[in-house]
Amino acid sequence: RSAERFPIQLEARYREMGRRSEGSQGTGITKNISGKGILLTTEHTLRTGARVEISINWPARLDGKTPLRLIIQGRVVRSLNGYTVVGIERHEFRTRAR
Repeated sequence: RSAERFPIQLEARYREMGRRSEGSQGTGITKNISGKGILLTTEHTLRTGARVEISINWPARLDGKTPLRLIIQGRVVRSLNGYTVVGIERHEFRTRAR
């Protein structure tokens, strides 16, 4: 594990990309995040290797005013007992409605 992990607990929404099945989306809580991956709780066990998108309402605001959302896309590294590790392939901040 070469990237430093930062403990952060925020509500997250996740969904499997390119797959339409029961249990492929839900909510959870982030546990830690690094530049390479994220650990979060999940309502479902996600398939290893599945592409997922995670949306997190970020606590910092753009210019101190505009709410932000962090969007992460990546692949499930492992998912077991309500915890999922996702390797980050892409991320971006987007503005969200106030």
